[in-house]
Amino acid sequence: MAPFGFFRVGVPLDSPAAVVVFGKASKGRVGKRSFIRAARPMARQKIRQCNECVRYINETLNPQVFFERYRQLLANCHMLVSLEEYYPFAHPYPSVQLERIEAQREETINDFIDRYFAYSVRKMKELKTEKGKQGRVLEFYKSLAHYRADMFPSNIKKFTEMYSLLRHESEKERKP
Repeated sequence: MAPFGFFRVGVPLDSPAAVVVFGKASKGRVGKRSFIRAARPMARQKIRQCNECVRYINETLNPQVFFERYRQLLANCHMLVSLEEYYPFAHPYPSVQLERIEAQREETINDFIDRYFAYSVRKMKELKTEKGKQGRVLEFYKSLAHYRADMFPSNIKKFTEMYSLLRHESEKERKP
């Protein structure tokens, strides 16, 4: 051991990066090459999962899928950020990607609300009965209201306004 711990090489086994890769904290160090060899499959898997989450976030019409995948994307990005100090990522780094994802969160949720609203209007127009149309309108509201804690005030305002529009559209079609 070097005097006073100077010139220690490698990754501390109690660092957040080592805990992510090895699953638990312990004392000591692991060489950087050994760490990279151990981290590579996990980092690749998390990157694949992030890409899959982004695809679902951008395409889904289901609020449950959207918000669960958004949470999973954030969790995977945080794991990758913890590896950033020791693992050789290509640009853009996970921390930059995470910042961008968090900065665009409000806009991303608004995009989903727009998509889900358009889908709900299409589905409502396909229905024949008033009860079915009212059920579709209520489903729009309830399914988004369930995720209020994950939304910004502007997102909540947007979906409540769209709910009012859907209700109005449903009532307008009811009157001859």
